[in-house]
Amino acid sequence: NDIEYFQGVIANGNAFFGEKDHTGSITGIGLNISTGNVTFSGDVTVGTDVTLSNGNALRWTSDDVRIEGTTAGDKIQFYVGGAEILKLEQSGTLSTFAGNILLSTNSSKIQLRSSGSSSYTKLFRDSSNVFHIANTADTNIFSIENGGNATFAGTINSDNITVGKAD
Repeated sequence: NDIEYFQGVIANGNAFFGEKDHTGSITGIGLNISTGNVTFSGDVTVGTDVTLSNGNALRWTSDDVRIEGTTAGDKIQFYVGGAEILKLEQSGTLSTFAGNILLSTNSSKIQLRSSGSSSYTKLFRDSSNVFHIANTADTNIFSIENGGNATFAGTINSDNITVGKAD
């Protein structure tokens, strides 16, 4: 049964532009008339924007990997393994992560900056596994070693400091 449908043939509620063999493999474009689903056998190139209706998603094979967006809540959500891993929201310009944020190298830094400010604070870990907080000029303000020892660059002010070992 090596039946092939050629360009423009309609059979069993489907239209084929190109060919479809007995295994169901489509070369070209296949249109399921009853559902409106279209199957492309190759890449799809779009010359302008792709617009999705609210609540729709870009999906990879299943719902396990998808990107959803809506203007109703002004947010974009990213899913992997069926679970939301990142949500970006316009309200308060929030970013919510479901797990760890991984910095791939020791020189990678997270910068905390107020909107419109040229000053920022950096958070990073060095190759000795020491956690640092530094200022815009990369001057270390505070660090904590893996064993728990801390170093402060400035004065520590407190009304109640206890120095010594706990019993």
